[in-house]
Amino acid sequence: MRKPSNALLSGLLGLALASSTLGMSAPVAKDPDLEEYRDSTSAKYDADVVNHDGDSGMTLSLGLGLGQARPTQSGGTPGIAFQAGIEPGYTSQIGRFSRIEASAEMFFGRAGYTLSLNDGDEKVSIPLKFGMLAKFGFGSASGSAYSTWKFGLGPVFGSYSGEQNNGDTIDSTDTLVGLVAMVGYNWTFDFTKHFGFNVGAELRHFEFDVSPAEKTEAGTKTTVKVNRVASINIPQLIIGPRIKF
Repeated sequence: MRKPSNALLSGLLGLALASSTLGMSAPVAKDPDLEEYRDSTSAKYDADVVNHDGDSGMTLSLGLGLGQARPTQSGGTPGIAFQAGIEPGYTSQIGRFSRIEASAEMFFGRAGYTLSLNDGDEKVSIPLKFGMLAKFGFGSASGSAYSTWKFGLGPVFGSYSGEQNNGDTIDSTDTLVGLVAMVGYNWTFDFTKHFGFNVGAELRHFEFDVSPAEKTEAGTKTTVKVNRVASINIPQLIIGPRIKF
């Protein structure tokens, strides 16, 4: 049998190499289902996707609230209330769109309103000397903004001062210890990774026992038992910066 020439062998070898090269460089059609699976799987482990601008960490919020002090007694007239406070906390991102918060707010402020009593009106002023709220919240994220429902409960310390139409006054003799509860909804807008701004609305309820109190009648001060509870609802708007560490 006649052996193939060297030229023929070289040609066959070149043809095989060319075919192999063309096969390796030929485009392969993508499977849409496979690509979607890969994207969803990688997103679960991508910190920027899971946490984006609101990842878990310590936060510090400063808040200023302005609203109405509305006495729960019938016939009362609302007055102006304001509060200011500081709120350190911790935010935990538990998914792409969900988060939970735990925080402790310390605040002070003032609430004023008018009571309609049998012997005339009484203008009331309640300085809120110091209050503390243990707060818990949960919410969702959308881009660089977060909405959060918050609930809180804690003690508050204040005093009571009332002036009646005839000039008589009623003042608490000691610091009053009361209770404050709140529910609120706020939005947090993140401008950078470490700085944002809170905007929200809250309803706070305060309860104080005013007895005993010191009453001044016609210039004479006497200690009397005042059968009265300062019960106030304060709907208010809250704004303030938020820092994330």
